Amino acid sequence: MDFLNAGEDGPLLLKVLCKRVGLSRSMFYRLVGRWKESGGNAAALTPFAKKPGAQPRIAKEVTHYLDRAIELRLARDPSGPAEPIVREVLLAWPESLHKPGLSYIRKRVAQVRADLEKKTGRRLRSGPFTDKEVRIPEGRWPLDVIVVDHVAVGAVVFGSERSGDGAELWRGPTLPIVTIAIDAITSTPVALRLGVHRPQPGNLLEVLAEVARFALERGAPGPPKLVFATTTQTGWQEAVRVLAATGVAVMPWQARKLHFGTVSNEMLGGMLAGYALSPRTGHRHPAERLSTRSVMEYPYIDLEDLESQLLAAVHDRRIAALAANPWPRTAPPAPEIWRSLDFNLRGLDMLDEDSTIIAPDTTGSDGSRRA
Repeated sequence: MDFLNAGEDGPLLLKVLCKRVGLSRSMFYRLVGRWKESGGNAAALTPFAKKPGAQPRIAKEVTHYLDRAIELRLARDPSGPAEPIVREVLLAWPESLHKPGLSYIRKRVAQVRADLEKKTGRRLRSGPFTDKEVRIPEGRWPLDVIVVDHVAVGAVVFGSERSGDGAELWRGPTLPIVTIAIDAITSTPVALRLGVHRPQPGNLLEVLAEVARFALERGAPGPPKLVFATTTQTGWQEAVRVLAATGVAVMPWQARKLHFGTVSNEMLGGMLAGYALSPRTGHRHPAERLSTRSVMEYPYIDLEDLESQLLAAVHDRRIAALAANPWPRTAPPAPEIWRSLDFNLRGLDMLDEDSTIIAPDTTGSDGSRRA
């Protein structure tokens, strides 16, 4: 009221008034606006008062029905991913009840799962990892834990995209995306692939095949633990299945959207071979990755030249890392593990996120197994 009663001199008192009530200038002006909108209603100034026109709270019967529907589905698969549960609940939603938003349903899935954990004393998860949590196990030696991530590289390259009939959909400058395998013990990049489009499961498998060849060449112990991001899409689940069949420890973290760059950016210190990394950029279409700052500050380079530079830097760094961190004598080489990984990943570099791998037919016409 002192501010309003002061009239034109109100702004002169602002600093004193803000200090008196412990508010910032922006919050003070926000409360003044709320006071005027409410016609001088003091309730509008309370910290938890609803803004004019705010949406009503979700009815108790809606929450009760929603929680019950979630419980029934969690009973089938307590550790299953949240998205299938959300879809099932929405498809079966009765017309007599107000349908809440997706974010609220996802929140209730997490809450019901947490309540179930307390009730049963069991640790449950939505997939191997939650959306915001990436757990990297402690490694014993180099190449024991391999983390694969995707991150944009701070260099401007030119790319294009065509439709199935060959028509050009997009052409122009963008930031490339690198799929990179990093040794968790030394934080050293071991293998990578560079491109301008959204990473696919085939990129993951191609990079891991390169890791396997390098490990086999250097006589690495095994089996390794592979940590990487996935989604619920068919191709990513196929990649998990193929990797698990090779005998390595597969530790995917699953989310609704593919993770981009936060893990690799932290492990590599924000730089790769002298180029800045740009996490959280990979979700954007190639035409939308460049900001004004990117155009002005990042170097322009040919995509193939950039990949050659990065590969050369990775080769030197991984050799130096192994020289500085040799394997203990108690960890004998495991060539059969690495050879199996390399062999089983061959020819899968084109696997996309919507693909299904068709296993070769190994049965004869009489039903017997063929060699």
